[in-house]
Amino acid sequence: MAKHDATFNFDHHSPEYAKKAADIYKELRNKCPVAWTEKHGGFWVVSRYEDVAKVSHDDATFSSRHDLPPAGTAFSGITIPSGPNRATPIEMDPPEFFEYRRMLNRRFAPEAIEALKPRMVEFTGYCIDRCIESGKIDFACFPVHGLSPCARPLAPVEPKALAVSLDHGRQLHQYHGEATRPHRVEPEPQHPVDGVQAQTAAP
Repeated sequence: MAKHDATFNFDHHSPEYAKKAADIYKELRNKCPVAWTEKHGGFWVVSRYEDVAKVSHDDATFSSRHDLPPAGTAFSGITIPSGPNRATPIEMDPPEFFEYRRMLNRRFAPEAIEALKPRMVEFTGYCIDRCIESGKIDFACFPVHGLSPCARPLAPVEPKALAVSLDHGRQLHQYHGEATRPHRVEPEPQHPVDGVQAQTAAP
């Protein structure tokens, strides 16, 4: 398929995408399920479930690898545009990926999550106490330590794990955000290997 035949004006950082993501993906699936966008240096977008599943399971063709320092435009991770940091372990390919995944699995096993319930209950009360007087709350936008509790479900756990009180957690997360926030710089146009750098989305 030629790129000019599959070009679609797709930008997952645009205000339009934030408002109409479901409609955009529906249009993609109906009109151009394998699409090319020129945004952010250019990348392919697959939008059908079967294609997303195939891409996700084919590490040899669709690499998640992020080379640091950069070693070529084809291996710049799955974050588009690519940032200066590597997201571990999602921006790794097997077998390296599985080494990190095994370490994480212990932390997310049912028994481990059960042990976190008291901290989660405490954090829930902490959030409610800070907005109960207003009589309303927007969980998608409500800032706790400068972050959304929905976007960062481990936010209540991390301060406790470091023996930091919830009241001091805001400063901890501010330091964390400043240290890990990628620099949003529009990259020069790239020519990634077809199918290697891709943005995938399930319906």
